[in-house]
Amino acid sequence: MIKAIIFDNNGVLTDSDKERTITNFAKYFDIREKELAKVFDDFSKPLDDGSITTLDFYQRIADEFGKGFDKKELNKVHIHSYQPKDGMRELLLELRNNHDIALLTNFGDTFDIANERIWNYTEVFDDDKLFVSSKLKMKKPNHDIYLHALEKLGREPHETVFIDDRESNLVPARDLGMKTILFTSPAQCKNELQLLLEENNGKK
Repeated sequence: MIKAIIFDNNGVLTDSDKERTITNFAKYFDIREKELAKVFDDFSKPLDDGSITTLDFYQRIADEFGKGFDKKELNKVHIHSYQPKDGMRELLLELRNNHDIALLTNFGDTFDIANERIWNYTEVFDDDKLFVSSKLKMKKPNHDIYLHALEKLGREPHETVFIDDRESNLVPARDLGMKTILFTSPAQCKNELQLLLEENNGKK
């Protein structure tokens, strides 16, 4: 029986994508998108496990291109690249009536600010079911963050579904015995999840 459903954030619950984030940053710094794209991953990936702060990340870009920035203004540009995806909040509220729901996300130390200003996940998730990579100092697709979530939820892998928009993040979940859904759209996600619940929990 499926008892817990775990969601990724970026690209699943939010309408975020790297290309749009790069566009927004390039516009703010007045630099070419192609030039920023060359260094963006190298500069941003350490955010996920808390190796660097968001301010460090901003400074790396500024130093690379000889630009200045205002932390508050750039932070606003940054977090507004992650807008809620239509239909997903309603799905979460529906699911929480009969299942544990949790968030498992690779995200830097601006998570709490974005949550407070944009997502307001406190209305949807219990505080102890928000698993954020930078706070845990571990990140997907390493197995340890999935094991941590399972332990804290008190669930066996076969009792859980993990939903992510990246196949590479689903592989370790399946390795551990979790059921998985590759997210492509809210409608597709809802349909596949409904089928999984019917197969494993019986029709309601």
